[in-house]
Amino acid sequence: MTRPDSLFEAASYDLNKFIERRVTERRAVQRDALDRRQQPSLQNCSPENSPSENLPSETASQSH
Repeated sequence: MTRPDSLFEAASYDLNKFIERRVTERRAVQRDALDRRQQPSLQNCSPENSPSENLPSETASQSH
């Protein structure tokens, strides 16, 4: 089907094509879990390795 000439129909057509492309891309991505509702396993995100704790405490507590 060709792109419609009407402004509203053309926008709707473009949106539908975008959604179809996006869904196809998402389905092509391999998941860690078999169940889509299950969160992927985060291997390097443990509570003791949070980014805020990796800052040196000396620079944060010093005032000039």
